[in-house]
Amino acid sequence: MATVNLQHIESTPGARPRRLATLDRLDRPPVLQVNDQPNRIQVGFGGVAVEPGSATPEATFVIVDPAGNTLRGRTFGAPNNTVVWLSDDFVGFDEGNYRVFLIGDGPPAIAATNGTRLDGEFIEPLSVKPSGDGTEGGDFVFEFRVG
Repeated sequence: MATVNLQHIESTPGARPRRLATLDRLDRPPVLQVNDQPNRIQVGFGGVAVEPGSATPEATFVIVDPAGNTLRGRTFGAPNNTVVWLSDDFVGFDEGNYRVFLIGDGPPAIAATNGTRLDGEFIEPLSVKPSGDGTEGGDFVFEFRVG
């Protein structure tokens, strides 16, 4: 991963996403305000192009709410080698701690167009180096808080 942005987008046709927070370090999870209505997570990948269809909700791009439930949403590819998760019906996240899993070990796993799996280990801040240990496979897991 090269970038992770937590966003809000309106359901109005043609609406553009508004960035609310950016993930950089595991020890400093982003904190979002509930009144900002976060409802979208955009992940940018470095290196080989990601196969957008390999990032599927509830299988390889998984978001778990404070009660331990897997959130329902949809994923789609976006420009600049990014994949987006959007909550069903544009509903914002409730208050609490959330955990996001981008699955690189599998099957199923997020994969590049050349068939290699996501190299997801989160080792250094994303502002310093993209995720990964240089070997395909490995999940990218992070948390954020809505308060």
